[in-house]
Amino acid sequence: MDKFYEEYANLEEKVLYLVGNKIDVEPECRQVAKEEAELFAKNKNFKYFETSELTKIGINEAFEEMFKDVYEMYKKINEKNNNEHFEKNKKNNKKKTNDQFEKNRKDNKKNTNNHLEMNKKDNKKNTDDYLEMNKKDNKKKSN
Repeated sequence: MDKFYEEYANLEEKVLYLVGNKIDVEPECRQVAKEEAELFAKNKNFKYFETSELTKIGINEAFEEMFKDVYEMYKKINEKNNNEHFEKNKKNNKKKTNDQFEKNRKDNKKNTNNHLEMNKKDNKKNTDDYLEMNKKDNKKKSN
């Protein structure tokens, strides 16, 4: 029993019980005394139940308690997993947002530089055209 318990001792993910049967027999006929079983269960942090298949004593109570504990454990683990999933998504979304922001910033800077360069070329061409036109006009006037 100790080897089994040690192998599966992660109690956050498991619910362990010790169930004694045949409580309908006389105390002197028992193979394990009730006090010994209770002490063992307490030391191992198990829940302890005594049952009788013959008289049906304790069976429903044991199963009801087990189902309740398993359900509560499931809720707790599910909530923990949901919180971890939420936090992971939150970090991923923040990283994606920051990456997209940085990409947009670089794209905007590149576009701005391209527009400035295009405007500079257009202005130079317009200035050159204007100067050429004035030069021709001035030449006409001087003739």
